[in-house]
Amino acid sequence: MKKILWIPLMLLAVISLAACGDSDDEPSAPDQSEQPDDNGSDTTTPGGNGHYLVVYFSHTGTTERIANEIRSALNCDLTEIIPQIPYPSGNELYDRAHAEQDAIDAGEFPAIATDIEDFEEYDLMFVGFPIWSNRAATPVLAFLHNYADKLTNKRIALFASSGGSGITNSANEIYRLVPEAIFMNETLLNVFDRSRIAAWLDQLGAGSENKVEEETNGK
Repeated sequence: MKKILWIPLMLLAVISLAACGDSDDEPSAPDQSEQPDDNGSDTTTPGGNGHYLVVYFSHTGTTERIANEIRSALNCDLTEIIPQIPYPSGNELYDRAHAEQDAIDAGEFPAIATDIEDFEEYDLMFVGFPIWSNRAATPVLAFLHNYADKLTNKRIALFASSGGSGITNSANEIYRLVPEAIFMNETLLNVFDRSRIAAWLDQLGAGSENKVEEETNGK
């Protein structure tokens, strides 16, 4: 009799283990930005408000989430900076980033597949990036270097995500890359914070009917 009772109990245990194996209790890794296959020229996603443009590079998805929040708040255009060669993860990422930083110091910038024909219509451009070893991610530096001549007198507001580094060193390097632009107050977010993003946009005057005030920083 005891043997007969053990059989259904064992079957129940096996079924329970199988059900647990299908669950997703493990915390998922941060969102990985998709790297499109095409090398298309203009990668801008248009919005209804033509006064603003959000340009960003994201590797793990944190900066992308901030960029999409700005775009949603302002209903504006959005452009992702896409590297010609997608980035790896882990130590390979840091090795490549350091190699590209050394190359930038020597005047050579990594190739990107993003192209914007004209910035003239935008009153304010938001530029977002993760901070890598206390410097802005190299694709963003490449983008700003490529378009420096077209950004003369253009208002730019920087936003960054970081696991610990401040934004000052990154911002100063960008100021030197685009010396004729007008830089607004930047913001640094270690985690996604919708209320802080909204407060920053209000501080910039973005979304209002008035032109953005020329509140320069670091010039």
